[in-house]
Amino acid sequence: MTEAGTESVKGTAWLNMAQWPCFVGYCESQEDFNASLERMGIKQEIDFITKNTGATTHEFTKDGKLCFIVCMPPYKRGKHTREGYAALLAHECQHVTLRIDKHFSDGLEFGEENYCYLLQYLLQEMLQLAWRSNKSRAVLPPSSDFRA
Repeated sequence: MTEAGTESVKGTAWLNMAQWPCFVGYCESQEDFNASLERMGIKQEIDFITKNTGATTHEFTKDGKLCFIVCMPPYKRGKHTREGYAALLAHECQHVTLRIDKHFSDGLEFGEENYCYLLQYLLQEMLQLAWRSNKSRAVLPPSSDFRA
């Protein structure tokens, strides 16, 4: 296990958004952010983290597909407190949740509980990445369950 605060996540980590028809990524460097933009065919130069902010959530739409990339500095002990980092990430996850609601509610009530579960999922997944917990909420059945 890599200890939190020692190195950044390599590349953009993409979350499994299951029933939500969009893509959500978590990124910790300008280089990885640029690689994601290039992969998506986005040619413009965009700052990884907007000046004078601690983090930035970027939104892109291409060919009807919605994509968010949450850009955070790597968590570093001594520079960030866990509480402060979690609060900043919660702020960015809130942006994603609000925008998903705006794009997909189609004028219908999104629902407080749905909203809260989505926010919880985004925050938990991204904190696990940021803090290098090597935990995953994905559960795969053992292959032996499928043998006759």
